[in-house]
Amino acid sequence: MKKYVAGFALGLGLGVAVTAFAGIPSVTGGDGKLNGWTVIVKYKAVCKAPYVRVKEREIECVK
Repeated sequence: MKKYVAGFALGLGLGVAVTAFAGIPSVTGGDGKLNGWTVIVKYKAVCKAPYVRVKEREIECVK
């Protein structure tokens, strides 16, 4: 029973870790496109894959 609980806890921990890692933007520390991301304003999708300037804290929707 201990092995079952340990395996369950390990699987749950790995699942949470993978989910958290998947939420990290593809651009870290630099500028570039955020592929797979959607900008939503007032419950409406404005654009997909926005361009991000990290230093200026700016998100630009390029069409």
